[in-house]
Amino acid sequence: MNNKNLIILVVIASVIIIAMFFLRQKTDNNSNEVKAFKEKDLIQITNNKIVIVKNLKQEYLEIAIEQFLDLNKGGNPIKPKITIFDNKLVITFPYDIEFETLCYFINYMEYAHDLSLKPDYNLKFMDGTKPKKEMNG
Repeated sequence: MNNKNLIILVVIASVIIIAMFFLRQKTDNNSNEVKAFKEKDLIQITNNKIVIVKNLKQEYLEIAIEQFLDLNKGGNPIKPKITIFDNKLVITFPYDIEFETLCYFINYMEYAHDLSLKPDYNLKFMDGTKPKKEMNG
């Protein structure tokens, strides 16, 4: 192998290593950011990742969401959208949130730091289904 081919190989290898370094650095910088969930994300696919609560101040819900996001920064959390509908708070997550994260969120809401100790923190989850008639037996 002559010097010309060796120089070409060294230059190509250097370019590949530098490109990999920049791509990895870009990925690492974005991994701990909290992304804002936007309405246009719902248009892509039907979303069934919602949580409906009642008897809760919106202020408390927003605090609990921020606390949950802070606890889960390593998991690349996505901030949900809050909508008020019929005196209920509808919390909409993007369609691609992992089910496990959604379950952790629901559990966290039940036992939110300091908030759950407040006398007016009367969180009630709604399942969105109609009540079933009791069977006579």
